[in-house]
Amino acid sequence: MVFDHRWYTLRRDTVRLPDGRVVDDYFVSQRPSVAIAVPLTTENKFILVRQYKHGVQAITLEFPAGTFRSESPVTAAARELEEETGYSPSSMMDLGTCFDIARIRI
Repeated sequence: MVFDHRWYTLRRDTVRLPDGRVVDDYFVSQRPSVAIAVPLTTENKFILVRQYKHGVQAITLEFPAGTFRSESPVTAAARELEEETGYSPSSMMDLGTCFDIARIRI
């Protein structure tokens, strides 16, 4: 572990490439799981959030999203939707997972 902070964790791995070369400074940013709500109104319009993102130093327009640890992704997405927009979903549908971090073992 190179850097361990509540907002950011950085790990340094040693990786053997398919051609046999070894990279001893492969850095991996470890992040908590993120749930993203893709809210659609009864009029088939998306609900987006306008918020300042310091990393890009700009106001962005995006779907409501946030990190979670102990709740389900669907519950987290509904919570983030309500926290960021004030809307409560009448129903939710799980659209899938990009990376299942719980299955990745180092």
